[in-house]
Amino acid sequence: MNLHDIKLFEVVLRTGNMQRAALKLGITQSAVSKVISKLEKNYELQLLERAPRGVVATVAGQALRERFARVGMAMDDLDRAANNIRSARSGVVRIGVIPSTIQGPLAATLEQILQQQPRIRFKVNVQISDILLEQLEAAELDLAIAAAPLHGPETLVHDVLIGGQMAIVARRDHPLLGKPAQPSALAHERWLLPGPNIGIRQMVEQMYKTHGLGKPDVAVEIDSTPASFLPTIARTQLLTVMRPQTLADSGNTALATWPLDLPNNRTTLGLFRRRTSYLSPAVRQCRDALLTCYSRA
Repeated sequence: MNLHDIKLFEVVLRTGNMQRAALKLGITQSAVSKVISKLEKNYELQLLERAPRGVVATVAGQALRERFARVGMAMDDLDRAANNIRSARSGVVRIGVIPSTIQGPLAATLEQILQQQPRIRFKVNVQISDILLEQLEAAELDLAIAAAPLHGPETLVHDVLIGGQMAIVARRDHPLLGKPAQPSALAHERWLLPGPNIGIRQMVEQMYKTHGLGKPDVAVEIDSTPASFLPTIARTQLLTVMRPQTLADSGNTALATWPLDLPNNRTTLGLFRRRTSYLSPAVRQCRDALLTCYSRA
């Protein structure tokens, strides 16, 4: 087995088809089949089985896939380490950020590093938190600034950048704001929230479940942060959740908070990295500068 075989096996599983995998890799289908046969012979296991439109991993194949992924990431880290030893003050930093963090400390950090180390290059990917954490786990990013989920993956660790309590937000003339702050008042309300893997969505769902309210009616599910949709909240009867300081910083006076305590009511914006990954000098410099900038913000 070599790294080429590992990557080929992953491409076969991603495409779900030997022929499509061969086209993607620029080799023949028979060459793909030979590698799969070699892996199955080597491990004495059936790794693939036929499906209506191609192939899927067997239970054994899925287990090996997860281990192969760790081997591949370790090899990629080794390559990056060697490259950075050869050019200690250069390199590429792949950082993922949620939309609300583009300005402020992040921008200041990039400007500072580019002035100090002009040979460093940045690739910035703007996404929602759960996608960023998936990309980080897959070694597609070096760092990620994301909201910490209530139950994060064990393969990742993070430094706290911002912590704070959250509040329910609605337009100032919303009928809810004239009611006592009790969970039962939310039974028939509609929401604008991010996907189910994001901490604030999990807070709302947990509150509904605890108080026997079923599931929240999410009328608008977003792939961004609620702060990006304040005008929508101001023009509709939808509710959302955010830090009161975020609302204050927006300057949007058409909105107000409703004083109901949410379960696990503390979110964290973290700077995430893989627990066992190698951090190049450029990535370490970026991490340290971000921590410093956020500590001063």
